[in-house]
Amino acid sequence: MAQQLRVLQSLWAMERRLADEAEWPLQTQLAMIRDAGFDGAGVRFIDPAFAREVTDFLRAHGMIWQAQCYPKSVDDLKPVLALVARLGADHVNLQPDVCGRGRRRRACRDPSRPHDD
Repeated sequence: MAQQLRVLQSLWAMERRLADEAEWPLQTQLAMIRDAGFDGAGVRFIDPAFAREVTDFLRAHGMIWQAQCYPKSVDDLKPVLALVARLGADHVNLQPDVCGRGRRRRACRDPSRPHDD
C-alpha cells in the first residue's frame, strides 16, 4: 500500500472559548472540518455518545478519525479500547495523563531530577 498523508482536525481545537459568544454546535464544527477539506477528525473517545455522534457523521462523509484518550492507568484505557472496537478508528492517539490534570509540574517531576522545573 502506498503511503498517504492524511490531515485531521482535532475537535477540541474547534472550541471557540470566547466568554461573550456561544460555542459552535457540534454538527457545525463537523461541517466546517468537512468543508475545509480535512481527511477526518481527532475525536475524544471518553464519552461514548459523543464519539458515536461524531463517527456517524465522519463515516457518512467518507472521512476518517483518530480516537483520542488521556488515561491515567491501564484500567482507564480499557473502555476506550472497547469503544474503538465498536466504532472503529484509523488509529488511537493515546496521551497518558500520568500527572493528572490540574497538578503542578513540580508534583509530577521525576524525583531523581530535583531541578527539573
